[in-house]
Amino acid sequence: MDNEEKLSGSLAAIFNEFTEFAEADQDIRDQIKLKVRDLEQCNREAVAILAKIHHCDGLANQAELLTKVDTLLDSKVKERIQALSGVIPKGHYFRFHQHFNYSLQKLVFITTLIHYLRNDQLIFWAPTAERLGMTSDQELRDEQLYLDFEDYLGGVIQLSNELSRFTVNCVTNGDFQRPVNISSFLQEVLEGFRLLNLKNDNLRKKFDSIKYDMKKVEEVVYDLSIRGLVKKE
Repeated sequence: MDNEEKLSGSLAAIFNEFTEFAEADQDIRDQIKLKVRDLEQCNREAVAILAKIHHCDGLANQAELLTKVDTLLDSKVKERIQALSGVIPKGHYFRFHQHFNYSLQKLVFITTLIHYLRNDQLIFWAPTAERLGMTSDQELRDEQLYLDFEDYLGGVIQLSNELSRFTVNCVTNGDFQRPVNISSFLQEVLEGFRLLNLKNDNLRKKFDSIKYDMKKVEEVVYDLSIRGLVKKE
């Protein structure tokens, strides 16, 4: 009987400890969700501003729109990135990663789109992280929020999707040269992705969308070419 009581007491202690752990874990998840909600609000604001590039007046005022998003990144996003980093326990980044990875991919999309519209180039992983007040160095992920490489690639895929749509709207608004530039850019991005050995099934499926984006853009450029609306190099 004594042994049964001791065993029962041990089990109770184990389950009490587990309950405390589960409650503490849930508290962390709740805090992360609150910070992600604040970050998502910034994402929506930035995307709403950038959506105006698809309009005729947006093309004309592109520099002003990009400056507004820059201000949003500096005034709100970096602060909320830091707040999110502060509630993630050190050494447990990947344990809670699924709660905020989509938000980080959206931020990568926003940052890469701004950079492309200004420079016709892709901003790479480390500069993207730095622009957002993050780090691409795993050794520093307990000091700053870490931007995982796969999240960076997820954002680049979203950039491809957006540029495909932008190509069509450029033609609609009378900009016939930009689709040619976008076609060349997406071809380089596609070739870059083909060099990667993607082990993430979700990312690999999303990669296929770049092929469809490329095909859509090529069709637009071909149509412009046979109509004599673009300059031949």
